[in-house]
Amino acid sequence: KYHFKRLQAGHFIPGRMRAVLFDPRCVHIQCYRCNRVIKEVWPAYYRFMQKEYGQELVEELIDLYMVDAELTPEWFEQSYKYYGWCVDEMLRTGQLVEGTPQIATG
Repeated sequence: KYHFKRLQAGHFIPGRMRAVLFDPRCVHIQCYRCNRVIKEVWPAYYRFMQKEYGQELVEELIDLYMVDAELTPEWFEQSYKYYGWCVDEMLRTGQLVEGTPQIATG
C-alpha cells in the first residue's frame, strides 16, 4: 500500500477537456511509475477495463472521448463535494492511509 498522497489518478483515456476526464469509471489509482513512466502499460489497463466493466462500457467511454466536457461552476462544486466524500470514505474504511507513506511488503 502507498500513502494516498503518493498515488495518482490513472486515466484509461487521456484528454484534458473531454467528458471522460473525471468519470470515475475511467480513472483508477496508480503509482507514479505506472501512470507516468511506463508508457507500455495501456494494453494491461485496457484488459483490466474489459474484465472489470465489460466491453460495452469500454466502448461507451471511448465514445465519450469525442465529447467536450462542460465544466461549469456547479460541476466543480459538486465534484469537490463528491471526491471529498470519496476520500473521507476511503480513510474511514482503511482503503487509504494517513500519516507517513507506507508500502506493503507482501
